[in-house]
Amino acid sequence: MQHIFLQINLEKIQERWWESLLISEPKINVQKIDASRPMSDLGDDAQAKIEEMMYNQRQKQLGLPQSHEQKVHDMLKDAWDVEGSPFKGEPFDPSKVNISH
Repeated sequence: MQHIFLQINLEKIQERWWESLLISEPKINVQKIDASRPMSDLGDDAQAKIEEMMYNQRQKQLGLPQSHEQKVHDMLKDAWDVEGSPFKGEPFDPSKVNISH
């Protein structure tokens, strides 16, 4: 007896839940789907990105610099007193520099 299999691969155009796969199937309520999953299920890169986004959100709410702003601040501070800097010998004062995004 010969078995014949048919494999169909579907590719979604949008990242969203389907109410059903086939028109003839009963529809499910996609609002009741719990799509959350533990952070530990995610890869290291995804976990790091989520943690950075959460940190930036907290910083923004507190009116403090976000991670990318802190990096610019740190680079500016490191370069402040190096040889050839117009600010050499002066106390660090980031307000003397206009940094536009």
